[in-house]
Amino acid sequence: MSSDADREEPSRALSTWPMERLWAFALEAQGQELEAARVIAQAHADRCEEPQETRRQWAKLSLQVNQLLPSDTQWDRARLAQQNFILRMWVIDQLGPDDEDPDWNPERLAADTAAVFTLAPSDTRALAGHWRSLAIDQIGELDGGTRT
Repeated sequence: MSSDADREEPSRALSTWPMERLWAFALEAQGQELEAARVIAQAHADRCEEPQETRRQWAKLSLQVNQLLPSDTQWDRARLAQQNFILRMWVIDQLGPDDEDPDWNPERLAADTAAVFTLAPSDTRALAGHWRSLAIDQIGELDGGTRT
């Protein structure tokens, strides 16, 4: 997967890699290495000195790596949805929408965001008033966890 030198300073080494190499690494990585790859791709997207299309490609890579992270629990699914929303909204806001790419389309983002909520707004309001007494899984649902 990665060499011993890469493991010693993973985020420093990964941050210098081109997109293709980082993607290949992510396909084999797990845990903290996988999260590091996602964060580094996202940081590349934030580099304003890069052309917009390059920044969009780095953002797309970050979304793809995010999909590789665990999504077994309610909390994992909520994290995945939140990371996707934040990055997609940032790209739309900073680089502009792109109606030809669903990831950068505001209407699609709104639909995808609404689709992850497991409770109706009225149910969420009813539970939110006494959230401290809820089981932890129910609290996670209030935060917009994804349907299972």
